[in-house]
Amino acid sequence: MIRIGRILTKHGEPRRIEMSITGMKDDLGGLSGVIASFRDVSDLMGLKLQIGDLKGFAGIIGRTPKMLQVYRQIRDLGTNDYPVCITGETGTGKELVALAIHDESCST
Repeated sequence: MIRIGRILTKHGEPRRIEMSITGMKDDLGGLSGVIASFRDVSDLMGLKLQIGDLKGFAGIIGRTPKMLQVYRQIRDLGTNDYPVCITGETGTGKELVALAIHDESCST
């Protein structure tokens, strides 16, 4: 299982991490332990967004120039503390955008 989340460093800097969790089985097939690994993907996500190589962002899928602009706006909005109004047609993913802005937020 791979999950992406956010953490704060000891200096208060937000970082995006990728966490992979794998169960370990014993000789009888029972769960004997868990291996978890973490990888900082903050810079990787930013670089992919800059060069337009990001295929999706926070559960939103798309890589057109318009979608890359939306991803940049989501990242920018996540660092500010003010209300945002999201409008659009039914089924366009307004809830996904709201959740992505929330996830990009630095608040703890």
